[in-house]
Amino acid sequence: MTNNGNVRDLRIRNATGAAGIPNLPAGMRNLILIWNSAGLVLPALTLTGTLTVTTGGGITQSGILSIALTTNLTVTVALTDIDLSTQANVFDGLITVTNNGNVRDLLIRNATGAAGIPSLPAGMRNLTLTWNSTGLVLPVLTLTGTLTVTTGGNITESGALTVAGIATFTPGAANSTTLNTAANDFATVVVTNGINAAFQDSNAIILGAITITGVLTVKLGGEYHAECSFDDWRSIDVRARSGELDDFEYVCQRFRDGLVTNGTNASFQDSNAIILGAITITGALTVNSAGNITQSAALTIGGLSTFAPGAANSTILNTLCQRFRDGDGDERN
Repeated sequence: MTNNGNVRDLRIRNATGAAGIPNLPAGMRNLILIWNSAGLVLPALTLTGTLTVTTGGGITQSGILSIALTTNLTVTVALTDIDLSTQANVFDGLITVTNNGNVRDLLIRNATGAAGIPSLPAGMRNLTLTWNSTGLVLPVLTLTGTLTVTTGGNITESGALTVAGIATFTPGAANSTTLNTAANDFATVVVTNGINAAFQDSNAIILGAITITGVLTVKLGGEYHAECSFDDWRSIDVRARSGELDDFEYVCQRFRDGLVTNGTNASFQDSNAIILGAITITGALTVNSAGNITQSAALTIGGLSTFAPGAANSTILNTLCQRFRDGDGDERN
């Protein structure tokens, strides 16, 4: 197609042919591409209007997409992937992915555009959203695979997230991840950047690698609460349902205070010294530290207490009104 700047709107349908993407002119307003029996690799495009793509296969890209108005993406074959994450795209208008149950994995990058969260289909496996210059408010999502969200701002939600695989969140360095809807259901969560991170889950949750400069807050079923403050003093505060196991056992964590106000067992491992705050549990307490083990408040431990400081360090627990049980199960004050 002649690239002379004269084409305003272009619509092409290829029902059964084997042709790939046409040679498109610059300066267009609206573009509609319908490839009924094959996928498409979109070239670099700059449109002052809308982009509409319908395919019988995957949708990918080889150049930057700069779309001023809406972007509409439809795949007509089940288990099809859409990957528009490989370029620094600029989507300023709404991105809509047709909700027909055919999208398996969806990856979209919006480097500098003003568009908010896309209109997402149901029934997806994996979802990757990269919004480099703004934050994102995640809608209700149910994924059978993974969720990966990278933003230049805060990561929040407007509805419950159900993610069967690993959920990874990377907000801007000066921003936070706040996903505290009670009906959320995560398997494993990872946070690789930001100040604070807050998660709420309707049942159990696995904390993967968490790297933040502020406070980590976790609530399970509205009752369990774990809070870790990753500032220079490193603190952790854990509250669990009565009678349930509560273990935090990770090498290279750094805490200032370890506090547990409920639960059966508590286990801490610290790559430096640790200060134990108020701990009240019915079961066993295990503390492993590369430095000294000390305390800032009384300990009430119903089971066996085991302390392992670093080889050249000590365990100093001299607060009054503490309660331990000895190896025979007898209580000692």
